[in-house]
Amino acid sequence: MKKLISIAMASVFVLAACNDNSESSKKESDAATQQMATQVTQYECDSGEAINVSYTSTETAKVNYQGQDYAMKIAVSGSGTRYVGERYEWWVKGVGAGTVGTLFEHNSDGTTGDTLESCVEK
Repeated sequence: MKKLISIAMASVFVLAACNDNSESSKKESDAATQQMATQVTQYECDSGEAINVSYTSTETAKVNYQGQDYAMKIAVSGSGTRYVGERYEWWVKGVGAGTVGTLFEHNSDGTTGDTLESCVEK
């Protein structure tokens, strides 16, 4: 009987420790998401224009173009990562410095319009 009580007590402590780790992991995840939301990636475009992008989650981006912010959501792409908003599309290919970003018009019928800017991550 003493052995059973000892095992039960040990189980309680193990479960409590697991719960603490879950909360700790959640706090770390929330902190990482917050850092991602505040991290701005800068792109230099062929036209001389600068585009700043905050990848606010794995599904969304905030694109600052000509002093205006545009909220975009991830969309299907053949390659790279494509974000679509009401007026524009932002398409990136690559990772890190040298990543190519292209800003397109987004047509009302859902198709990709003309290229507005061709850019490279600084």
